[in-house]
Amino acid sequence: MRKYMILLVLLTSALTGFSKIELGTQFSDNMVLQQSAKIKIAGKTSTVGKVTVTTGWGKTYKATADKQGKFTVTIETPKAGGPYDIILDDGEQTVLKNILIGEVWLAVGQSNMVMPVKGFDAKQLVVNRQEMEQHASKLPPIRFLTLESPPSEEVSDLVLGKWVAADAQSVANFSAVAYEFARTLQEELKVPVGIIVAANSGTRIESWMSKGSLESIADKFLDLDRPFQKNSAAAMYNAMIAPLLGYQIKGFLWYQGEANRMSPGAYLKQFPAMLDDWRKSWGGKDLPFYTVEIAPFPYPTDKDKAYIAAFFRENQRKLARTLAQVGIVSTVDVGSSTTVHPPDKTKVGTRLALLALGQTYGFKERYQESVYKGYSTDGDKISITFSGNNRLQLLGDTLQDMEIAGEDQVFHPANATLQGDRLLVWSAAVAHPKSVRYCFKAYSVGNLFTEHGLPVPPFRTDNWSIIQKKTP
Repeated sequence: MRKYMILLVLLTSALTGFSKIELGTQFSDNMVLQQSAKIKIAGKTSTVGKVTVTTGWGKTYKATADKQGKFTVTIETPKAGGPYDIILDDGEQTVLKNILIGEVWLAVGQSNMVMPVKGFDAKQLVVNRQEMEQHASKLPPIRFLTLESPPSEEVSDLVLGKWVAADAQSVANFSAVAYEFARTLQEELKVPVGIIVAANSGTRIESWMSKGSLESIADKFLDLDRPFQKNSAAAMYNAMIAPLLGYQIKGFLWYQGEANRMSPGAYLKQFPAMLDDWRKSWGGKDLPFYTVEIAPFPYPTDKDKAYIAAFFRENQRKLARTLAQVGIVSTVDVGSSTTVHPPDKTKVGTRLALLALGQTYGFKERYQESVYKGYSTDGDKISITFSGNNRLQLLGDTLQDMEIAGEDQVFHPANATLQGDRLLVWSAAVAHPKSVRYCFKAYSVGNLFTEHGLPVPPFRTDNWSIIQKKTP
């Protein structure tokens, strides 16, 4: 009798518990799916046969599991709305509940993307955090999936984390930059917004690149013989990016670079290779990719290369200017002299949202930045012109961190005044000026803005060597 009871239990398990469908964490309760898109759902079942997927918006799809029980089904989403349920049936039903359809963005980077609304500690708090919590207390249709997967030597199928709806308590653990982006986007578009945060402090771009993209720009990996760690080649790509392929998104947010600032030239090859690889993997060659200038900070290890961070930001700008559907926002006015994690994440997140609204969603008037365009010399003065039709303004009596140099390449503090749409720069110490630099250093606080409140990014008029003479 006991043998028959054991057999009955085993048969029951085979028909119930063991037939339960396994899905990646990204496919779970409370998730947000990209509207009007084709979403690839990959899973595993212990049964070999049909898997039926029924959506709450009235569509049914069928897939066949292979010998390992793996299956893939592509569903089509409607316009923004919800909440909906999705039922997956392989003989037993698995129900995904409270699903919203809207706009989904993938936020990637290092510590400045990680930094949550509550801050890192008592000494590294986020300004306006109470306002963010109050906003979240109104239960906006904003959901976050914050990935917690550790670095991986091999490509992973699964990610760790769960979708969480925004409220006054949960928002404390959301990426502050990404939340401000989501908040501004949702208030303007009036649709649900989902953010997937794939970020890890101190990570280099190499760890976010697939091995294939790294091989495309290098003969070999420089760290193959080193102990594996989070900055090993493809370590974070394997853990957080590869498992998400097929989960359709609207675009990417990228706040990374501090860990690569000592190699600005290499970044010019690494970033495009990563971008091209990610876009191909998601099947969208024009997926928008919006980036952030590395934070202004007097990096203590950069004393012998005082301009290295400035050259890195310059290359970030060059990439945004030359690559299709890539944009960048400036942080020249929000840096900190005491921490590489600026506390003002509101401006950064809002600027990213305005950039997306302007370049992705057609609200052209929302992001009107003015950047350095050209210059001319008039005697002992240099006249600077800027792109766009924006009126420029100084916040304060004098322009901060403006420098001018002659043939000797020795920079001196400069005077500056706005004359219409031009900036006139001079110094009594430089009779025959050859170059002007604005906030072109590791740490500076810019105070030149457009009439719309956007800062003019750092710039220089010269193309002199990275090795500079010191200001006397």
